[in-house]
Amino acid sequence: MYIPMTDPTDGWSAPDANGIAWKKLKSKYGKDFEYGCKLADLRYPNTNIQTNHDEMRVQSGSTNDLIRLPWIDVNWPVNENDRWERTSPEVASRGIMGYSLYFNGHPNVYDYTLDFRNTKGWAFHFKDETGDIYRVATWRNGIHYLKYNSRKPTIIMLR
Repeated sequence: MYIPMTDPTDGWSAPDANGIAWKKLKSKYGKDFEYGCKLADLRYPNTNIQTNHDEMRVQSGSTNDLIRLPWIDVNWPVNENDRWERTSPEVASRGIMGYSLYFNGHPNVYDYTLDFRNTKGWAFHFKDETGDIYRVATWRNGIHYLKYNSRKPTIIMLR
């Protein structure tokens, strides 16, 4: 199933106090996670998307490997001050220019949030130290958010 380009708001929550709409999915290991973006970005998706759907298809919630691109090793630990980090040239070539991974504090449904900025690519997989995988579709270039729980939250690979 390819990402439909007709109604990107389908299945998204109402925006929260920060204007972010969220979509709830299951990780590779069946744990709930959510990814989000500003509601305005969902209403006006890129009109000039040029993707190879054989490489960039997304089937949310499926345990199949959906992107044929190879994994890239990264080491994105939780930082204590919500600081944005630049990505390596290899990661930047895939379309992620920066990120911030932080602990949300309590009480929250999800312990960790990964904020990232993409400049291309509209499907990403993030793998944490437990081997769990979180699939994120991005409708527009810009900042996106991934909320999840993990015993070992450091992101160690992406594709």
